[in-house]
Amino acid sequence: MLVGTYMFERGVPDKTEPFCNVALMIGEQMKGHHNREAHEVIREGHSFIGIAHVETNSHDDSKRHKQKWLDMLLERRSESGLPIRDYELGYAYNEIGVAYGNSDMLEEACEAFRESIAIFQGLEDYTDTMLGWPEPNLGFMYWLLKDYDSAEKALIEILDIHAAAWGVDDTKSFK
Repeated sequence: MLVGTYMFERGVPDKTEPFCNVALMIGEQMKGHHNREAHEVIREGHSFIGIAHVETNSHDDSKRHKQKWLDMLLERRSESGLPIRDYELGYAYNEIGVAYGNSDMLEEACEAFRESIAIFQGLEDYTDTMLGWPEPNLGFMYWLLKDYDSAEKALIEILDIHAAAWGVDDTKSFK
């Protein structure tokens, strides 16, 4: 998995999938022996493959892997039996929103981005800058839907958040 992540981070997303597929295969073989670790490996494999497919314009494959990732996250439960709402789930909702947007499922994309925002805002360690993925994505979807007032509101909000955190000439948030 680490090699696949490394390839993606180095800018060669087309080389990511073979390494992640090996990790998926290993994760499947681990089931029954190390279930928690197996599920984590499989989840991460689907997340990295789904994200890499966006970069190679393989949008159907991206959506399929991101949906598997999200579905696995939604199955998780805390010790008390409640669904786990954590940073990874917020991130996954943002990513499935990207997949929906790339598939012209604009309303579904908006719903996913709003859910991502709600999850991030509900975290104990929440900071406004966590909205740096879903908020501009939501604004862009509103723009595509010709809801220009909502688009402007969302985009100005995230610009203001970034300006407050890193200054008007923010160079940090896009690294």
